[in-house]
Amino acid sequence: RSWTTLLRILRYGLDNFRRNAWLTTAATVVMTITLTIIITTVFARFVFNDTIDQVRQKIDVSVYLRDETTATQLQTFVEQIKKVPVVTSVTYISKEQARTDFESQNKTQYEQLQALAELGEDNPFPASLKIKTKDPNKLEDLNAVINQNKGLLDPTLPTSYSGERKEAIDKIASVSQFLETAGLVAAGVFVAISIMI
Repeated sequence: RSWTTLLRILRYGLDNFRRNAWLTTAATVVMTITLTIIITTVFARFVFNDTIDQVRQKIDVSVYLRDETTATQLQTFVEQIKKVPVVTSVTYISKEQARTDFESQNKTQYEQLQALAELGEDNPFPASLKIKTKDPNKLEDLNAVINQNKGLLDPTLPTSYSGERKEAIDKIASVSQFLETAGLVAAGVFVAISIMI
């Protein structure tokens, strides 16, 4: 008897599919599109968030120091910076290291290297601190500490906030937010259509 009931259910189901083939097809297509949009939106959000995290890890704040800054002043300054919650690391780059880095990064710029060689032992590069943060958009506390120690900073070189990289993060985040919103709206529209069908 149970087999008979099951066969009747299957037969009625197939009859309904045949009678409403276009509705069934339309509903299936709409739901497929809806699920595809939802999955794509979730995947895109994951990819964009991962990209943002990778770029954010490369962003740093560069603070350039006066040549007269003493080791004690430097140590106190670094300790104050490390206490800022958003700061993840502080790296000191000496004048010598700054010059070496410049030379290695500009190996093909012969004119610049020649001009630098003519200076001899004179080193025009200042010592600096490279500060990495969790979120480059939340630097209020760090800026406060930097402003409190302006006497230690080179007045000819303003603090660098990795402008292009920060702009890249802002653009990626903006695109990610737009795509997520558009995807959810489109999914909602197709869900409504499938319900109507």
